Amino acid sequence: MAKWLDVEGLCRSLLPSMARDLGERMELASVYYFTARNSHLQRRDGSRVQRQAIYLKALAATEVTIVHGAFKKVSRKCHECGAVYSGHEEKKTGVAIACKALELCFSSEVDAIVLVTGDTDQVPPFEYIGSQFPTIHRIIAFPRGRENRELSRVADIDYTFDGSSYSSNQLPQTIPLSSGKEITKPSVW
Repeated sequence: MAKWLDVEGLCRSLLPSMARDLGERMELASVYYFTARNSHLQRRDGSRVQRQAIYLKALAATEVTIVHGAFKKVSRKCHECGAVYSGHEEKKTGVAIACKALELCFSSEVDAIVLVTGDTDQVPPFEYIGSQFPTIHRIIAFPRGRENRELSRVADIDYTFDGSSYSSNQLPQTIPLSSGKEITKPSVW
């Protein structure tokens, strides 16, 4: 069974198409989506905050487990003029991904971990998994344009989603909730 650690928010329907492309038989055990709420954007772009909330509700309705990090206000310095300004940085997400991957390996419930990312922060956890759990397949699935040689090096299999993967695996226009209500997909997520 594959546990899919979905950093990029790709729909759970992508795993079967990826497995077909790779010639592998995979049974999807669960999907975890790692993110941080963008509420710090409320004043500047409230519609973006609202779209994220709808998207997270839609993912949860499709049995995706949402794992939240946080945005932290940070001071930054301009490299050109030296001016100091405030910004936000996503925190805890990368560590949460690594912890979940290790938790799944230690649980002995999986024979593969599919990590959807292009972030090199996940190289050390995947190296560790390879050394300590050699029977668990490490699969890196790159979102289009996010390929990374370092991640490819630590994966047993790497895969890149192409444009058709995205267009043919969108969430439906309406998504039923357990309450009986429906979520309608916005024109832009």
